[in-house]
Amino acid sequence: LVKFAEWLEIQDLSDYVQSGSSILEFGMHEGKSYEEVLQTAPVYCQWVMLRDFSNSSRPLVKFAEWLEIQDLSDYVQSGSSILEFGMHEGKSYEEVLQTAPVYCQWVMLRDFSNSSRPLVKFAEW
Repeated sequence: LVKFAEWLEIQDLSDYVQSGSSILEFGMHEGKSYEEVLQTAPVYCQWVMLRDFSNSSRPLVKFAEWLEIQDLSDYVQSGSSILEFGMHEGKSYEEVLQTAPVYCQWVMLRDFSNSSRPLVKFAEW
């Protein structure tokens, strides 16, 4: 057991240890701690958790993995929906309605026969 503990001390475990001091290294919240982003931008965190990570950078995947083990119930409103596309990607439906009513009107006037499912879902909301 002592040898194992000594071995652990010399390993780089930064990709595996969920430290309280993890800092985002990218995007609009670069330089902020994971905890700060969760507290101040829960909608962004929800958007991150909805992403397909097959082509994502390691820092984004690491943040998403950290989010997965957090209790988000205090931060993210259950049942809230997040836009997954376009200029308002990552914002809640409610936020887009409040901040971009003209965009919402444009969505409502669209012909949905050739539209993507996320756009139709937003329009149905």
